[in-house]
Amino acid sequence: MPSPEEKTTTSSAIDQDLLKTTEKEAEFNVIDFPDAPKVVLAQGEVVGLSIVTANGKILDAYFGVPYAEKPVRFARAKEIRAWTGVRTAFVARDPCPRRNPGIVIESCLYLNVLKPRGSESLPLLVWFLGDGMNGEEDSLRMNFSALAATENIVVITVSFRVGVFGFLNASLDDIQGDIGIHDQRLALEFINENVEAFGGRRDKITIGGFGFSGSIAGMHLLDETASHLFQRIVLLSGTPFMLNRKTFRNPLHEFLRVVRCDALDPVETVECIRMKHTSELHSGLNFGPNSGGGTNLPGYTSGNAKIRGQQILLGSYAYSGWKDDTDIREFVSSRDPDSDRLVMLKEAVELCFDSPMASVENRNIFRAYAPSAPNNLQGKNFGPEILRLIGEMRQDLLHRCASYFWARNSGLANEIFVFEIEFSEKPRSELKFLLDPSNDIDRSRKSSDLSRDVRQQLVSFIRGG
Repeated sequence: MPSPEEKTTTSSAIDQDLLKTTEKEAEFNVIDFPDAPKVVLAQGEVVGLSIVTANGKILDAYFGVPYAEKPVRFARAKEIRAWTGVRTAFVARDPCPRRNPGIVIESCLYLNVLKPRGSESLPLLVWFLGDGMNGEEDSLRMNFSALAATENIVVITVSFRVGVFGFLNASLDDIQGDIGIHDQRLALEFINENVEAFGGRRDKITIGGFGFSGSIAGMHLLDETASHLFQRIVLLSGTPFMLNRKTFRNPLHEFLRVVRCDALDPVETVECIRMKHTSELHSGLNFGPNSGGGTNLPGYTSGNAKIRGQQILLGSYAYSGWKDDTDIREFVSSRDPDSDRLVMLKEAVELCFDSPMASVENRNIFRAYAPSAPNNLQGKNFGPEILRLIGEMRQDLLHRCASYFWARNSGLANEIFVFEIEFSEKPRSELKFLLDPSNDIDRSRKSSDLSRDVRQQLVSFIRGG
């Protein structure tokens, strides 16, 4: 999506309602249709927009290009069929439904392409939108046009199904908990089929994601049949091992109770949840690609995985593990100070990790972090030092250790790079800090310099350097 200071061109002959879906798009400048960029894909012809970025560079942009047929709820999507005529790609579509009740359109399997004008055979970055388990929106707020223009690379962003729509595992029909992964796979196949048309090189495709979408993208490393679809992968604050650490207890029965589809036989259950309005399916439950607490899905058996030669870049901000501090604060403050039941540090940590710490080994690990921490968190005992303790534990468990084990188990055939940024100024958006050149003006000189240095290293990796 272009930023407000960017200008976009298309045809005055085209229905202007297409250009009024967002405040940003209402500012588009319109010129003659012949000047709009066109591309011929394997499926048919597409016409897009020309974007003039803040630094004066021009991008050919194609928004809302479908990579799959209109999906059926809780079913694997099918590859897009060829079309006749010219398909317009002027407007970025809504992302797939998530916890935001305002997003209710399930026909959401689209991608956006940003290509520097006049350049061909460029490195290509495929970025999966999704971020958190239910589709948090850091990636949606990213200015990827600035990244494409500044670094002279093709950037393609991909929307895929998340939350209950992407990972409900009912063990019925084809509702097996891997729909979101399959969406990503279809997008990669579509991009590979059309990579040269989009100005990219087939041997310089990097895929990536942030947080949960990074964890999902990393699962393609475990699928031997996907090894030809990309050469490099960038996982920021998320790896497949992170999915093992974050337990997804199958919430099917609780979900069915919340949406009032319980007490039915299997066939009626599927029909019931498929007939519900999209807004009725926001249950507040977490869904992920998981079966019985692991990541073993059809075609994604991690125990026997062989990663075939891809270069892997793993990175996080040193305080990524502190993101859920508010959960712990709310948990502690919700207890009545006069209650006989005290709020224990162990309880707070268990809530934070959604995992019991009952074993001797876990208690020993816990005390290694907190040899003198008070058990009782009431009153003055609960302060910044406790939050730092829990944040450090989360950082180790979900990021440092996950990256270490992922690197160790990926084999000698892969080049693996790991980084962690430790900086006193906590960024408002970790993803923008790492990838958004237009965000430099909002930071201090020291922060901007660090952001630029890290981004250049990331882009060097994407280019194959």
